[in-house]
Amino acid sequence: LTTIVENGTSDTSDINFGRTDYYYNALENLPFKEARSSKNNGIIGLVFQNYYRYNGSGKLVFDSSQLPYNSTIPWIDTIVLRYQYNGNAIYYSESHINNVYFFDTTTSGFVNGNRSSQFKKNYVQYLVLNYTFTYDNHPNPLHFNNLDVLKPIITDEDIFSLRQKQNCTQMNFSQTQGGVTYTKTYLANYVYKSNGYPSQVYITEINSGPSGTSKYYSKGTYIYGKK
Repeated sequence: LTTIVENGTSDTSDINFGRTDYYYNALENLPFKEARSSKNNGIIGLVFQNYYRYNGSGKLVFDSSQLPYNSTIPWIDTIVLRYQYNGNAIYYSESHINNVYFFDTTTSGFVNGNRSSQFKKNYVQYLVLNYTFTYDNHPNPLHFNNLDVLKPIITDEDIFSLRQKQNCTQMNFSQTQGGVTYTKTYLANYVYKSNGYPSQVYITEINSGPSGTSKYYSKGTYIYGKK
């Protein structure tokens, strides 16, 4: 898999567009670079670039991200993630240009080879985050192309960030800080190719918090091939 294209409409009918590209060296199966571009309210820009480094076992140990405002403004932040592994527990540090945050992440378990839950605690910002996941029984192209190694932990709330064996049909997320809890639910319905792999996905995002509940809708398209 080399490209994912997403487009969708929110409650306010704003049309958005997103594209993620993966780059490989020669015959290697693990990408050294990931680039995401988007169109928001008619403005096209580069959202981020990620660069990856692996250990001898193929596990991700270093992830460097550059984040701009858009394609015409210089990079505003560089984020570096470093990973250490101890069974199902994964420890990592996240450093920014001006700040350093340390996280301790423990994966609670796997079901049929898929991540079923994750607990994450931020010891600097005193955040507690919980995730639970359910899946279909179809192969996930982001796993079978070795892209699952790019996400040893879940650091965002995005269906496409999951690189498990099957495709996620529901993601439940909660964040608690200072006694206030926010929740988010993703519901995904897939259209499959004749070989069982997804060709499209329709996503409903439901956000709930003290200020109320909102819904967003998006559509993703999988593009297969080699660059």
